[in-house]
Amino acid sequence: MEEVEIDAEKDSLFSLEASLGPVAWDRIKHAEANAKFYVPTERDEQLKNAIGRLLDGVVTRADRNVPLTRSNRKEGRALLVAGQSGAGKSRALSRLLTAHEALRPTDDPIVPRRPLISIKAPETFTPRAFYIRLLHAMGYPLVNSPVTELLIERVRKHAQRLQVLVLHIDDSSNSLVGHSPKTRDRAVERVATTLRGLMVDAENPLSVIVSGLPSILDLVRVEEQFGRRAEIVHFNPLQGNDADRLRQIVAKRAGTFGLADKERSGDFALRLLHAGNYQLGTVMEITSQAIGSALEKGQNEDRSGGLSAADFADVYFRRTACSSQLNVFTAADWSRIDTSQIVPRWIEERPIGNKHKGGAK
Repeated sequence: MEEVEIDAEKDSLFSLEASLGPVAWDRIKHAEANAKFYVPTERDEQLKNAIGRLLDGVVTRADRNVPLTRSNRKEGRALLVAGQSGAGKSRALSRLLTAHEALRPTDDPIVPRRPLISIKAPETFTPRAFYIRLLHAMGYPLVNSPVTELLIERVRKHAQRLQVLVLHIDDSSNSLVGHSPKTRDRAVERVATTLRGLMVDAENPLSVIVSGLPSILDLVRVEEQFGRRAEIVHFNPLQGNDADRLRQIVAKRAGTFGLADKERSGDFALRLLHAGNYQLGTVMEITSQAIGSALEKGQNEDRSGGLSAADFADVYFRRTACSSQLNVFTAADWSRIDTSQIVPRWIEERPIGNKHKGGAK
């Protein structure tokens, strides 16, 4: 979607910016500095290699006796990047894809180039909704929505004009939410068939990267032809034996901001893993926010307060509004707290409304 240019003096965004005080700007500065940090893992190398194989396929000729052209290429391949919310999928993909020079767009008005198109999957997936969103991402918003067949032709036409090679669909699992068991497989098949149609296009086959929750793996389970063209990278959760390395990462990040690492209790890193539901992205987000909290408390130059478990407890409270008994960083029996939902609860508790149909016994 095109950005609408507004006079800076009349733009509410810049009015808000001008109204901020020193304390707010300190928070923003620290948040922006924190955002630059990235924790590499072995998954990055696995993902990098998988993307490399996908791109190899993009330039593999269908007929070796004929020069490479857009039409003389093998059918597109698919890469599925699956993991729980907060695993770090989107950031890992973004770093690798934006770092690849051949995938960067150009702004040439005569011959524009968009080798990579990235979109969020429509919440209710239909081929029509998908093609409309894809056209918007290509810079062609629709005033009147034509029939689906015409939308497909427009997508193909603009994909060739923009020299699109790879399509990335993020949050793809959202398209599969809310279906009953009876309709779910049909919904999955609809997604897989739509994507496969672009992958096997004779004139300009596209390769696709699909990222989302583990439910996206249903695409290879339900649609065999899509599955034969796919490779999977799974972002597994962290484990308890990652605690020592995590402890070192936290200390290093705190030191970058001049904060002493005050929290050295034996189970602190395990508590942090548990608070982040063992998902790397969430764990590092909590860490960044805790550093910001410590910096906000210690405005004095020596920052002698350092970074402690109290800062993590404060952040966890802000994120969940939980009681101290359900705060992973303060509770004595913290390992029994279920952190898989936004609002934590004791593991043995049932959600409200999840009662036996026959009533209490």
